[in-house]
Amino acid sequence: MKKLMISLSLVGLFSLPVLAENSQNAKNVKPIEKQKVNFNLPAFNQYLKMGNAQKLEGIYATKDRRYFIALVKNSEKTHDYIGIVLAADNSFWDRGEVKFNFSEGKDGKLKGFYYDQKGHANPVIFEAGQQVKVGSQVLEKLTEKQLQIYQLSNYFATL
Repeated sequence: MKKLMISLSLVGLFSLPVLAENSQNAKNVKPIEKQKVNFNLPAFNQYLKMGNAQKLEGIYATKDRRYFIALVKNSEKTHDYIGIVLAADNSFWDRGEVKFNFSEGKDGKLKGFYYDQKGHANPVIFEAGQQVKVGSQVLEKLTEKQLQIYQLSNYFATL
């Protein structure tokens, strides 16, 4: 499994290769190998609270709360965003693994891939909003209040 280091030079909290890139430049999204990233959730939460995050960035959960995923701006040659697993209720996904990658097209639609339990790339196209359908999963962007509840319950204590 390939390791990918994410870093965002934001008050020294963590780093991300390139934070901002003109999303008008549609990229030819390609599947990536299964990867695990070094991700600092408390630093990402702080970054979100500072109000400088991209509209899509945040913590998302499936409606059944089986998956919690951080959606992070990660401009690379082949994508604009990645979805990093924070928690999963099965052994197929480990914390820090990239569950999907996609880019934002000129039409505002997001195009890319989500990865199933075997790591197979499945193409997806969707529009961003408070709820996003990726494959068969509907992801809901958690509010700050919802995040506080999960953090207070120590749900993410080991992340």
